[in-house]
Amino acid sequence: MKSPWSLRDNPVSLAVTVVGLLVVLLAFGWLTVRIGSLWTRNYVRRQIQLGE
Repeated sequence: MKSPWSLRDNPVSLAVTVVGLLVVLLAFGWLTVRIGSLWTRNYVRRQIQLGE
């Protein structure tokens, strides 16, 4: 039984898989940067308040 989504036999599905992985990685990286910058900003603000 052959799967219609066999990557070796279907270059289109391979391309879709690669593009999907890239999109997921980009979205994950963007979220990580957003959360990291927000956390850093809050941390710096807290340190400044403690220093006063």
